[in-house]
Amino acid sequence: MSLNLDATLGAMHIGTSLAGYLLGLTTAQAVYYYTQYPDDSLIFKLLVGWTVTLDFFHQICIEHNGYEYQVTNWNNPAAILDIFWSLIAQVFVIGLLTVTAQLFYVWRLWKLSNSYILPAIVSMLALAQFGLLLFYCKEILGLASLAEVGKVTYLQKTINALSGATDVLIALAMVWHLRSIRTGFEKTDSILGRLMIFCVNSGALTSITAIWVIISVSSS
Repeated sequence: MSLNLDATLGAMHIGTSLAGYLLGLTTAQAVYYYTQYPDDSLIFKLLVGWTVTLDFFHQICIEHNGYEYQVTNWNNPAAILDIFWSLIAQVFVIGLLTVTAQLFYVWRLWKLSNSYILPAIVSMLALAQFGLLLFYCKEILGLASLAEVGKVTYLQKTINALSGATDVLIALAMVWHLRSIRTGFEKTDSILGRLMIFCVNSGALTSITAIWVIISVSSS
């Protein structure tokens, strides 16, 4: 009897390879940052280091997860439904990375707007999303196998919906405040325009990803 593993182990292999490539880009960006901006604030240096460290640990988790499924249990098809510690750990790390990035943007939004209201709203959304993710990890720990993951599908959808909404709100708020500080000088406004495009693109990419995850979970 042959098994079609394209949608499971095959997808995992492709995802692991892409994650390794993106980790390389992240590391290169971090090296560039540390060498080009040695006088930057210590808090920013620590934040970059924290992000890269989490990214490395995320890669370790998915590599371990893949090794367990594809090597250790290569002749045990039933193991494809097992839940290893690294599977839960990688979800937790993704949550930490997400909330770190979102709260950093909240800080930037606060600096731009000089107001606490909108940053507070976005902060609550980001922290609510992270809180739900912690609960999701706890629920996964209580499952006997991945065959029961349907029990927590509602949490996956809610977390990704909150994540997408938070990113869209951040992007729109950043664009709004960047537009409000235009000076009328062509060079300055050109820089602000590029920043606005960056905000929209970064928010759109993460939001589209969140929506795609919701669709994938709903159709599986």
